[in-house]
Amino acid sequence: MLLLRCTLYKRQIDTCRNCGRVGHRQDVCPTPSEKVCEHCGIKPTGPDHECVTPECALCGQAHITSDRTCPNRYQVPYVVRRRHRRRCRRNNQQTQGDSATQQPKPTPKQRFPTPPTKHLPTTTKNPTATPTWAGRVTGKGETRGYARSGNLSQHENDEIRELKRELALLRKENEEFKAPIRNMQQPSERAVETPTPTAPALERASTNSSDANRAAKRRAADDPPDEPVTMSNFMEAFARLRADIAADRVADMIPHTLQLTVLHARLQILEQHAAVCATTSMQ
Repeated sequence: MLLLRCTLYKRQIDTCRNCGRVGHRQDVCPTPSEKVCEHCGIKPTGPDHECVTPECALCGQAHITSDRTCPNRYQVPYVVRRRHRRRCRRNNQQTQGDSATQQPKPTPKQRFPTPPTKHLPTTTKNPTATPTWAGRVTGKGETRGYARSGNLSQHENDEIRELKRELALLRKENEEFKAPIRNMQQPSERAVETPTPTAPALERASTNSSDANRAAKRRAADDPPDEPVTMSNFMEAFARLRADIAADRVADMIPHTLQLTVLHARLQILEQHAAVCATTSMQ
């Protein structure tokens, strides 16, 4: 397995060698007629031009602008600048807290001393240790507890926990919607049993047989005969009913599925952001 070191991309500041200005390249110079000296960066006044000591427009040192030796030739990445700002803010808060604790003692004239105001730093440490990238690759399981706590704020951690909780609830609801659909899609093996008539029913049927025969003869003379109910017709009606119920279930489940997809995408974005922050803190 080959391990490669990854560093942050540093964008080079464009400098025009034609006019000596910063912000564009020489091939797209808006003023190609204004030429400066390549050695000192000063616009030549004529053939008797004498080079003077150059001054860099980026760092102010004695070399031409954007030279290879210029320390400000590349822009500082945003992640590094944000880390520097947080570090300076943390140091200022610590110095304010130390200065607040060193207050003079109350004089005898003061009856009640004024309580000192302490400004505690807002940085928190994550008790759960996260594995480092080297530990994940080698499988040793070495951990580092400050990998994500120094870069992720409390608001981002709360948002990640809230998204995970909503994702778990939506997955549970999705499983509850899918369970009856799976049960309906399975072939029905239940046999349709016809109820057997009891003795009282037989007695009532024998007493009313004559009336039923006369009514049947009158209906046969007026109306066409009805189609007999067969098992195939019953199974077709049951299949149509099952398909309608499945379609209604799927229509109710579509909004939950879309919401689950959106939350899953947001969770992946936050996890990628956390991984990038962890990588920068390790460097």
